[in-house]
Amino acid sequence: GFDKPGQTLGLKITGSTFLVLRAIVDNPDLTYEEIQVIINCSRATVKRAIKVLRINKYIVREGSDKSGHWYVTEKGKKLINNQK
Repeated sequence: GFDKPGQTLGLKITGSTFLVLRAIVDNPDLTYEEIQVIINCSRATVKRAIKVLRINKYIVREGSDKSGHWYVTEKGKKLINNQK
C-alpha cells in the first residue's frame, strides 16, 4: 500500500531525491549540472531523482530543456512542507 510517508508508486523519496526537490524549489531554473554541484552528487543521482520526482508528479518541466524551468506541483510543495 501507500501508507508510508514518501512512498508512492513503489518509489521511495530518498535523501538525495528530497535534496533535488529542495534545490528546485529554491531555484526552478537550475540545470542538472547546477543541481549536481549544489547537492554534491553524481549526474546519475540527479537524473534518477528527477525521474522519481516527475513520475510521482512532484515536479513538471515547462518549456524546452535549454530554456525551460521546473515547476513544483502542489503535491511537491506538500512534501516539502511536511518535512520542515
